[in-house]
Amino acid sequence: KARLASKSWAAVPVAERAAIFRRFSKLVLERQSEILDVIQRETKKNRLSAFEELLDTAQQWQDRGLAAAAVALYAQWLAHTESPLRHVAGFNQGTLLAALNRDAEAEAAYREALAFSPHFPQAHLNLGHALERRGDAEGALAEWQQVVDQVSDSTHDHLALRLHALNNMARLQEQRRQFPQAEALMVRSLELRPDQFDVLQHYVHIRQKQCEWPLYQPVGAVTANQLLHDRI
Repeated sequence: KARLASKSWAAVPVAERAAIFRRFSKLVLERQSEILDVIQRETKKNRLSAFEELLDTAQQWQDRGLAAAAVALYAQWLAHTESPLRHVAGFNQGTLLAALNRDAEAEAAYREALAFSPHFPQAHLNLGHALERRGDAEGALAEWQQVVDQVSDSTHDHLALRLHALNNMARLQEQRRQFPQAEALMVRSLELRPDQFDVLQHYVHIRQKQCEWPLYQPVGAVTANQLLHDRI
């Protein structure tokens, strides 16, 4: 029976399947209280854990290529919950919207996530990228600056976030021909982690553009000899 049902389902057009999932997500959220009661009763989990199982549905739909349906599920959930995980749902929704090239909606989703959790660096980073794609360079730089200001470099994960922000700020400033600002950002990045070959390349090239001397100016733990040895 399962095989027959699978073949029958495969014959349904993708648009129609997505519409079915959207109707299902609407029904799930309209009757979420009843569903949560059943999940709690059947699994002996608390209400927060039961609600997290609803979120898993969005991931399953995304894995099946039904990103638009997953976006709709997140939207429905956010409209009906006071969960402390709202910022995560908003971020996930924004990521899906960005992947669908719906940048204006992605921006709104990231802003909603930040309204729930203002010190959410991943949302600031992604919002910056969404703003850059929409042509708002100043807005993008401001969001990445928030990450630099708010996140320490005390752990590997935190360092990665700071470097992501600094390097994208440097890249964007270089594209805007703001070479001194771009160089200063690269220096800050290399002082945090010197083994970034691509950043070192841009650092030397941007000094060339500004006719700065010496060209191979040591930075952080990187010496002039190392720069010459790597032929950057």
